[in-house]
Amino acid sequence: MNFLSKTAFLQYLQCPKLFWHYIHNRSVFPPTDPETEHRLKEGKQVEEHARQLFPKGILIDHEKLFSEVVVNSRAAISNAHSETPIFQSIIASENLISEIDILLPIAASEFDIYEVKSSTDIKPEFIPDVAFQKHVAEKAGLRIRKCHLIHIKSDYVRQGDLNHPRLFSIIDITEDVEEISAEIEKHIEGMKQLAALEECPQISIGLQCDDPDECPLKSICWKEINEEPNTVFSLYRIRKRKAFELYEAGVLKMGDIPGDLKLTDKQRIQVKVETTGKPHIDERGLKEFLNRLENPCYFLDFETFAAAVPLLDNSKPYQQIPFQYSLHVIRKSLDDHDEEPEHHSWIWSGSEGDPRERMLGRLKGLLGDVGSIVVYNQSFEIGRLKEAAEAYPDYQQWVQDLLPRFVDLLELFRAFHVHFPGQHGSNSMKATLPAVTGQDYSELEIQDGQTASIEFMKVLEGEVGDSGKAAILGNLEKYCGLDTLGMVEILRELKRLQIPGLDHP
Repeated sequence: MNFLSKTAFLQYLQCPKLFWHYIHNRSVFPPTDPETEHRLKEGKQVEEHARQLFPKGILIDHEKLFSEVVVNSRAAISNAHSETPIFQSIIASENLISEIDILLPIAASEFDIYEVKSSTDIKPEFIPDVAFQKHVAEKAGLRIRKCHLIHIKSDYVRQGDLNHPRLFSIIDITEDVEEISAEIEKHIEGMKQLAALEECPQISIGLQCDDPDECPLKSICWKEINEEPNTVFSLYRIRKRKAFELYEAGVLKMGDIPGDLKLTDKQRIQVKVETTGKPHIDERGLKEFLNRLENPCYFLDFETFAAAVPLLDNSKPYQQIPFQYSLHVIRKSLDDHDEEPEHHSWIWSGSEGDPRERMLGRLKGLLGDVGSIVVYNQSFEIGRLKEAAEAYPDYQQWVQDLLPRFVDLLELFRAFHVHFPGQHGSNSMKATLPAVTGQDYSELEIQDGQTASIEFMKVLEGEVGDSGKAAILGNLEKYCGLDTLGMVEILRELKRLQIPGLDHP
């Protein structure tokens, strides 16, 4: 039998079916996606910073053969001196194996475990993670005194060089680990029995499926649901437990939902739209929204990056830092389809000062004093402007003066004043643009904000050459540009409905 790792243990706790495939049939797992790769890379960077809390540590070289890494880890532990930490040691005992981020010698054969996480809080799954490490270490003959979790402080503000003691929080989780340690042996025995099975256990999808989009077995377990776009799982804001209750009762498609089932008003609108194929239009709500628009109309969108370890002064961990904007301007009327929108775009080079100050200065010269500023999910754009103005107070009054001019296009869809077939319970721009206009992002190299952020970080961190950088910046401009031009096209399409009593600015 192969070694049973911490990853296998956590997968076993989540879903035995997932664990079995991890042991026997890992070829069904899809390749690691860019978002996961970025998250893993960032986790390694956080670990490197956390080591600064423990000077003069010994780092185990993982570039060597696996067997050498295990031997070198064992040697470092055997020869450990008090208060000289060992980083990334790999401990093996029987058929169990675990990597420990930081192993701190306290006395002869007695150690403390420090697990580093890039999150800003303590998640429930962190406890069994560390409990498994402790179990393997003790199986190998080590005495574990205490277990700690190192995570990032969300309120840390960078000023100059990083202050690692202030960046990280160290939490003693020994008692939490001890509470579940007694169950570890039972779980490991269950893992061994399950790993010995020649056939995969038949387990239906259920509440254990925390996030199907993140599960490697989505294409297998969720095949039936994936093939049907309109299911109870896509009902607007349906509770997870309720969706599974319907599924287990044989209700999958929208058309299968019993007429007497208690639904919210918005869910009923969605079901009607999806089953009839006709859009829902609340003429009064749409008219009131469109009449709020004042010319000139400015269509604004930001793209941002959020680093676990803040890169800029006056910024916090995971703070969304704008590195790009797109601005389309309609000066006369949305009804004038011959008017080509003005387009203004900007992407931070990574070297021209703080992007927040650059963005504020440029936008102040573009947004004028009157006219609606149309965005999609205004809390995001307004939040970024306020944060930027906090860092550069000379712009605070200007930002405050902008706020009454904001008009949030998302509100129109979130209120279900309009709902189109094809939205499938989503009011995101990626759902509403194709549903309303027939346009979409499928031809673009970058198709979502997360990918945009990851691609920009490649440029910022110098991972690509000049040609690669030019390609990424070009793709970013196309993507962000479609976000703002898409808002123009959505509103033009809605205004074509010619609702009685509608003013046409």
